[in-house]
Amino acid sequence: MKFTWIFLIICLSKLHAQDTSRSRFHAFEGVFQDQQDKDRNIQFIADSDGLHAKILWANAVLWVFPSSDLEFQTREGERATVKFTRDPDGTINQLTINGGGMWKRNNHYHPLVRNEIPHSPDQLKAYEGVYQFEHDPDRYIQFFEKDNKLVLKQHWDGQEISFSPDSSWDFFIKDQVLFTLHFTKDSTGMASKVLAFKRDLWLRAPRAHYSGKDLQAFEGKYQLSVDSDDLIQISASGNNLIFKQLWDGKTTTVTPMADLYFYNAVEAFPLKFKKDPDGKVTQVLALNGDSFVKVK
Repeated sequence: MKFTWIFLIICLSKLHAQDTSRSRFHAFEGVFQDQQDKDRNIQFIADSDGLHAKILWANAVLWVFPSSDLEFQTREGERATVKFTRDPDGTINQLTINGGGMWKRNNHYHPLVRNEIPHSPDQLKAYEGVYQFEHDPDRYIQFFEKDNKLVLKQHWDGQEISFSPDSSWDFFIKDQVLFTLHFTKDSTGMASKVLAFKRDLWLRAPRAHYSGKDLQAFEGKYQLSVDSDDLIQISASGNNLIFKQLWDGKTTTVTPMADLYFYNAVEAFPLKFKKDPDGKVTQVLALNGDSFVKVK
């Protein structure tokens, strides 16, 4: 019996020590909301060594550990610093992450829920097409319907992401509900632009139609701008262009997708041509950003 009491006392002492340790971080517990994007909330849960940071829109968890009285940092993976601020009465109601925008305590948090609405493959056709990034006209994405989903394809690396509609002009990713698309339509009812992830605006690029004669303007030899010994040959073939690396003979067929823009979908290989003020083709940008200047 004496041994049992001693064992219980030891266990209770350990539990008390853990509770006391957790209480060090109790003031930091709660849900905090990004003031620049109210759909983003993080929940902090106290532990004996630090805080669990639950990324509520992505079902992910980070561990952060104290580096000072009001500052916590990650120790593994991507570097993150969470800095809390005390109010005059001592309570903690706001924080910053990596010195960025303000997050404030959210005592009325409700989980973000998006529900897929009924739709058909034909209804997704209005969004299909090639779109050009507003802040980088050499970067393109493409939307197409596949298995009754709207697929976004990044032309620079070939990555594909499937979206589901939750309204007539809004789409989301089922396991990443914060990743959204918002389309704007023109007077014909077709999508004219899309705001991706609430920050990146992409404009629909009209489809290009080049005749065989039109494609002759792109033909010729081009040399790498940083090394004139590296040459490529552009030649027309039907309604496409052939990109040939003269140093190894490799060829890639690219199809016109938009004005001055060609693409090979299988190899995720884009080409973007440039013209001078007189309208003559003088340059081409290849997949990895290499610039080739047309040889006169």
